[in-house]
Amino acid sequence: MGDIKATDAGIDYRQKMIDEFGDSKLNDEVIDDSFIDDEDKINLFDVAKNIVNTKYKSYPHPMNEILIEKIYNDCIKNLNKEDYLKEKEENKNKNILDINLSKIDKFSGL
Repeated sequence: MGDIKATDAGIDYRQKMIDEFGDSKLNDEVIDDSFIDDEDKINLFDVAKNIVNTKYKSYPHPMNEILIEKIYNDCIKNLNKEDYLKEKEENKNKNILDINLSKIDKFSGL
């Protein structure tokens, strides 16, 4: 069976998803991620996938893809484009160690 997970026939997964995330259609809104570096897009996708695989693993596989897309799109939608581009510009003059240490500092409060 591979990656296919067992589902509970007694659970209305569609309704469960609507209750938790709302009844919005993901594909109605076009999210502009053209300003995001490809590496950052890949990292965001990996984070979204990890969130779904750990926090929402009770959903059947096709819904996992919808959740990953929703998390990705919501993050891009809520991202301040100017701040992102400013940070990318500032990071051009830093080495990889300094860049990663600054991320730890921002997210951990250290």
